[in-house]
Amino acid sequence: MTSVPSSRPLSCRPGGAAWALPADETIAAVARTNAAEEFGALGVTGEPAEDVEVMVSEIATNALQHAARSSGGVMGSAPALELWMYRRLSADGHELVVSVFDQSCEPPRRSPCGAADLTAEDGRGLMLVEALSNGRWGFYATRSRLANPVVRGKATWFAVPLPARPDGFAPAAWEHDEAEAVTALKTLLALRGFDNLILQSRSEPGSRLAVLSVVTGLTVWCQDGHFRWDGPRGRRRLPLADLTAAAEAIVALHESTGLDGTAA
Repeated sequence: MTSVPSSRPLSCRPGGAAWALPADETIAAVARTNAAEEFGALGVTGEPAEDVEVMVSEIATNALQHAARSSGGVMGSAPALELWMYRRLSADGHELVVSVFDQSCEPPRRSPCGAADLTAEDGRGLMLVEALSNGRWGFYATRSRLANPVVRGKATWFAVPLPARPDGFAPAAWEHDEAEAVTALKTLLALRGFDNLILQSRSEPGSRLAVLSVVTGLTVWCQDGHFRWDGPRGRRRLPLADLTAAAEAIVALHESTGLDGTAA
């Protein structure tokens, strides 16, 4: 049996990976370096890896500009800037989601539709992200992962296709066990500042069921290999393997008032 390497891929880590980013001109380089550290385990090489490095540089720089605007151009308040990465299932297989968090609720700026001036300073980076991700990008209201206490803001994200999970990586327990999955989800939400989480787990004939009450009116059901919950736009259903995506969607749902973006 193949042993599992100590550096487990993002799909085997509840929450994926997260790094604090510096609030200065080195932010793009630090974001690129952190992202590149994951490429080997993810099987990202060649042009896709180069595209990810370009895009993460652009959204990190954009986040720094937003942090400066939010603090009047003064960085002494040490704004929370964070890089997040996780793997999830997609309609075509697997994809890598890369996000940069900043404390501003101001939507990211991009050039007007149809603008062709790639030399423009404001909006050019997001034009590149739009092109390189084939439109798989957006932003949403959320909470920090690393700040203590937790702070609110937004995440700007993009997604790129990934090869299948590398051989030799056994599924994590929460990928096939409802009780383990909902417990991991509770932990991820608690780390984002959610309290009064109520967890119930029980077995039924032919089915395992776990229920997590997150906030008044929001209950997450975990059954038959999936998370499901009801929101303003209808029912959402995600496989257990998409634990991190489920946590992100629930946080975004809770924080979405006042920011009309596109959740990852």
